[in-house]
Amino acid sequence: MDYINSLNGLKNVNESVSSKIKVNKQNKKVIENKQVQVSSLDALQRYGRAVVSFAGEKKDLSQEDFSKLTSKIGEEKLLSYSTSDYKIISDLVDLYGINNINELDYLQKRSTLHSLVRYNSDLFSVSEVAKKDFPLFPTNEDEYSSLMKGLISSIGINTNELTQNQISRFNATLFELSEILADISDEEFNAIEIHQDYSKDAFIEDVFSSVKDLTEKERQKVFDYFGFELKSHPKEQNKYIIVGYPTNSNDENKLINIEEAKTRAVVEKLRSNVIKFSQDNYVSCSNKNLEKYINHILSVCPELRTQIDRQQHGTHEFDVFKHSLKVVQKIAQQPEYRQLDESDKKIMLLSALLHDSNKTEAIKDKQHARESAFDAFFIAKKFNLSEEESEKLYSIIKNHEWLGYTNSSEIKTDEEKEKRLYKVANDLRDGNLFELSKIFTAADLKAVQKSDAFYDKVGNVFAKNSFVVKSYINQLNDF
Repeated sequence: MDYINSLNGLKNVNESVSSKIKVNKQNKKVIENKQVQVSSLDALQRYGRAVVSFAGEKKDLSQEDFSKLTSKIGEEKLLSYSTSDYKIISDLVDLYGINNINELDYLQKRSTLHSLVRYNSDLFSVSEVAKKDFPLFPTNEDEYSSLMKGLISSIGINTNELTQNQISRFNATLFELSEILADISDEEFNAIEIHQDYSKDAFIEDVFSSVKDLTEKERQKVFDYFGFELKSHPKEQNKYIIVGYPTNSNDENKLINIEEAKTRAVVEKLRSNVIKFSQDNYVSCSNKNLEKYINHILSVCPELRTQIDRQQHGTHEFDVFKHSLKVVQKIAQQPEYRQLDESDKKIMLLSALLHDSNKTEAIKDKQHARESAFDAFFIAKKFNLSEEESEKLYSIIKNHEWLGYTNSSEIKTDEEKEKRLYKVANDLRDGNLFELSKIFTAADLKAVQKSDAFYDKVGNVFAKNSFVVKSYINQLNDF
């Protein structure tokens, strides 16, 4: 895959802008008399254009950024860099002195991915002094693509395209699954039980047992090899959760980077566990009509496996995987969905499966929509989506909590509420994106609990805010 040019169709967004209302009809960017953070297809576009400059200007560092850099690098060293380096290295300071991505933890990898996407080819022009201290910085397109591929793989995402026959079979399976789910009642759905032969908890226990005697640095290399990490459970002591997506997609070339024999032995020991969990792990479903479809989908998208038994915060009554299936059900039951063309139906159902893929277990994760959209964009590379389909998938998932965003208790003034509604309108203004997002949001709300009670509670707000956002979209598109 040509990583540096694969996102050429996406728009430059995620920039804060301030000034009077004006619309540039050529790029459709709206500038309001308040700060509007434009949608996050944003960062991804810079990843897709090798020739686009970040901003064309030098950025002054904030005191916070300067303090962060001096504590990591030292003031004397920092002052030896070009001033044009400062903004880039402040966002990529985790790479200081790092020679191999297996030295980075999961969160550092994600942060690095976002920054690589954001700065893109601007990374090639950092000063020679900075390049020596940041050896992972790419200096050309090939190095950039190699680093992106390595980082994406190291969080367990496989972007290798399926064959056309495999894609066709997956799509048919997904549509058939949605039709079965649409035909069953809420009571029947609520009674469904889904279990993996090799449970997530058993896998976590086996992984911890294998790595517990390694140093933190060596343990990190094992996790890097298999694309995931164990993190402390946010609510329960002496318990762990999985972040990333367990996979056995790496080979001997990756193993060469692990020097310690003890660490390599742990990798080989764990390999069978990872294969058992991510590949050879049959899922039993109490509704036998669903079982074969679920198993096929998981065989193609093993990134979904960690959703099974991943508990959510208190409002939710299902684990992440069953919630995702419930979203599929509630989408497929809507008359508006049945009027969509096949491409949009496919994107809606894929979005349902992937929309909470990066959601942290047991807590209210306010970043999960953005992070899940980021992961979903790359996971879906295997399906050879069109540029428009990829944009829709990303935007629907990234904005799937738009109602909560525009109805948050954090909003203290009418101006702040208006600003948020404008941002949603700007993010979802293209084509039928907002109509798709409304279908998705309604389904997501109806899938929170065993009945539609949660949706019913916010239904009036949903209708009101939908009307306002749509009116803003019409205004924006009339310019």
